[in-house]
Amino acid sequence: MKKLSIYFLAISLLFLAVPLTQALPFQLYQADNIWNVPIDTLPVDAKSSTYITNGLPNSFLYIAGGITPINVVTSAQPKQYLTSIEYPEFSDNIPYPIPDNPKIEDSGGDHHFLIYESDTNLLYEMYQPVQARDGTWSAYDAQRYDLSSYALRDEPYPSVTASGLPMTPGLITYEEIERGSINHSMLLWLYNTRDTHVWPARANGNWNNPSYPPFGQRFRLKASFDTTGYSPVAKTILEGLKKYGAMVSDNSGDTQAWVISADADPRWKDDGSDGQNLFNEMKNVHGSDFEAVDVSSLMINKDSGQARIPSLITPIPTPTPTLTPKPTTTPTPAPTQAPTPSLTVTSPNGGESWKRSTSHTIGWSYSGSPGSKVNIVLMKRGTNVGTIASNVPIGSSGKGSYIWKIPSNRQTGTDYKITVQSTSQPAVKDTSNNYFTIRY
Repeated sequence: MKKLSIYFLAISLLFLAVPLTQALPFQLYQADNIWNVPIDTLPVDAKSSTYITNGLPNSFLYIAGGITPINVVTSAQPKQYLTSIEYPEFSDNIPYPIPDNPKIEDSGGDHHFLIYESDTNLLYEMYQPVQARDGTWSAYDAQRYDLSSYALRDEPYPSVTASGLPMTPGLITYEEIERGSINHSMLLWLYNTRDTHVWPARANGNWNNPSYPPFGQRFRLKASFDTTGYSPVAKTILEGLKKYGAMVSDNSGDTQAWVISADADPRWKDDGSDGQNLFNEMKNVHGSDFEAVDVSSLMINKDSGQARIPSLITPIPTPTPTLTPKPTTTPTPAPTQAPTPSLTVTSPNGGESWKRSTSHTIGWSYSGSPGSKVNIVLMKRGTNVGTIASNVPIGSSGKGSYIWKIPSNRQTGTDYKITVQSTSQPAVKDTSNNYFTIRY
C-alpha cells in the first residue's frame, strides 16, 4: 500500500524547492464534479463520531507542501510508451507525454509523476516511475484521466493513490494560496482506513474494521473552528477545508497526523514569515476539529463524478396535516414493492488460506429474486482468471453454496477473491470483501 512517512517529510521535504513549468488552472474537472462541489451545507455523516474517534482525534493537521511537482505540457510534447508496467491490470497502456528533465516527487519511498496536458485537459499520473539509461521509462502503474469527462475508473482498482482516485485534482497549489481561496476538495491521507470504499473512490482501504473511515469518505473542518489569528496562508487552507473539505484518498505512514497534500511550488518555504510557522500553526488543528460528511445526496450515478449542486437540491416539504373524511369503502391496499435482488459472498471473504488439491465451500447469501442460477468466477487482483462453475443452483432460504476442489496446478498467491453473479441478471453480483490465499 502506498504510504508516507510524516517525520521524514517534515524534516527534509516540507519546503523543498521544485519549480512548476507552468501554472495549473485553479480548478480541474467540471464545476459540478464531486471534487469541486461545496459540502459545507450537507449533513454530518451518521458515523462521524465513530470515524473521528478511531481516526486518531488527537493527531494534528499536516500540510505536505513542497513535495509533489506537477509537470505542465501541451499536446506538442512527444509521447512514449512505458517499457514495462508492474500492475497492467489497473494501468493504461498508452503513450505518455514525458517532458525532458521532468520533476518527480521523491519522498524517500513514494515517487509520484504527474503530467497535465493543458490544451487537451488530459491528466497523466504514474507511481514509482524509473528512467532507464537509454531514456525509456517504466512504472508500477500509470493512468490517464480525461478531465472533461465525468467517468470514474473501473472498480476495484487502485491508481497512483490507493483509493483509485487521481492525485492532481486534490492538491493545493500555491496559486490558490495567493488568490486566497481553494475551491475544490483536498486530498486526505489517514493512517486508519477501512477495507471498503464509498463514492467516488474505486478501491478499498486497509483494515477490516467498520469503525475506520473508508476511502472516498469526505471530511470537513467544523464551521465553529475559529480561524482568527491564523496567517493568511493557514487561513486560506482552513476556510477551504470548511467549505470543500477533504477526501480520504490514501494511507499515511504515521499515527500523528492528518495529511493534506500540496504541490511543489518553491513559495511554500516563503509564506510571509519563515515558512516553518505554517507547520507550527497546523499543529493546533486536530482530527477532533473535523466531522465526516454524508455526500450521498450528491451522487447521480456511482460510476460518474458528476454531482448535484447542494443549493439546487430541493428538500421534501413536510405536508400539512388535513382532516380526511372517513372513506365509505375499504381502500385497495398499495401493491407491495418487491425487494431489490442482491447477492453477497460469505466465503471466502478474506483471510482464508486454501491448499491446492483440497475441497472448500464457496458460500453466498441472497435476497429478493436474483434468478435461479449463478456463475462463480475466480478473481486475482481484480482480474477474471477463470470460471469455477456455471449455472450453479442459487440455493434455498436465502443461502447457497458450491464445493470447489482447487486444481493442483492453480497458481498460488495471496490476492484471490471470488465473484458470484446471477446468470439471468448479470448486474446482480458480489465479490469477496478481501483477498484469500491459495497455497501449495
